[in-house]
Amino acid sequence: MHIELEKMPNTRDLGGMTSKDGRKIRKHMLLRSGQLYAATQSDIDILVNEYNLGLIVDFRSLSEKEEKPDPSIKGVDYIYNPIMKQITKGITRDKKSDNDTVKMIILDMANDLKRAEQYMVKMYEDLINNDYALSQYGKFLDLLLTNNYKAILWHCTAGKDRAGLATVLVLECLGIPREDIINDYLLTNKYVQNDINKMVNSIKAEYDFPIIEDVVKALFGIKREYMEDVYATIEKEYGSVENFLDKKLGIDNKKIQIMREHYLE
Repeated sequence: MHIELEKMPNTRDLGGMTSKDGRKIRKHMLLRSGQLYAATQSDIDILVNEYNLGLIVDFRSLSEKEEKPDPSIKGVDYIYNPIMKQITKGITRDKKSDNDTVKMIILDMANDLKRAEQYMVKMYEDLINNDYALSQYGKFLDLLLTNNYKAILWHCTAGKDRAGLATVLVLECLGIPREDIINDYLLTNKYVQNDINKMVNSIKAEYDFPIIEDVVKALFGIKREYMEDVYATIEKEYGSVENFLDKKLGIDNKKIQIMREHYLE
């Protein structure tokens, strides 16, 4: 469910989603988001008072974190859990990346939509094959096991890739049907559309590329194919998502059952 906030457009509550066994995720417990840097006091009040926010988990790189730090919120714990060790083209969005690398990526692929899509597929494959990233995702999932029944909010910058994959892993642990997981993943496009429009207009002001809007959407939005490829890669390498969670993230069946007791009703 989308949470209506002033400066955090891609913030959502996973509560209400139905698992394969008919139980539902408890509301006001599992929140996914983009960065909190621009959050207004009203936004913070809603998260704390209406959603009982107790913990923020930050997936961004160190440079992203330092340039746009999360606000310090009284009574809310903060854990820095970077998914990548360093700036990664197409994933991290610090000032240097925004001003230089991002524009370079767009211009390099401005006339080649297929290449842009393949770039993003490869990026996701690299993410799920990166031992450091997987260890960080494992640490994040372990945090869910010790929750004190306040809401946990996790975020990256836009809330689409690092936070998006984290959300997929959480929903898999909770036994949500795959199609529902992918549909939740795709909802991000709706809430990052304004940012995409700004990028498109900025490029169009300087260059004339007929398919630039489609290319920017491929790079800075998300597509079903990206997550379908993630699933295909996991199943090819590990046989099943359950094996992947166990062997690469340290989330075995016992932990999954604990998580489901915490978050399903």
